[in-house]
Amino acid sequence: MERLEDWLKRELKLDSVSYVEHHSHGHLLKGKVQGRDVDLLVVSSGHVWRKKPSEQSWSTTGVYAPERVLS
Repeated sequence: MERLEDWLKRELKLDSVSYVEHHSHGHLLKGKVQGRDVDLLVVSSGHVWRKKPSEQSWSTTGVYAPERVLS
């Protein structure tokens, strides 16, 4: 998961990213940007979703993680 964390950090310009768990829909991660928390979900297709912890619904980022970082 280290590859995925590093890739997300660079791609989404985050200050930090940490892996949380394998979620039923994909990989759940936590990120920080400018001191604010953000939840990230990378589904099996590679599509990256994000939401603020206070929000209930996920929004698309339009970014797809390449297969090389998912394995």
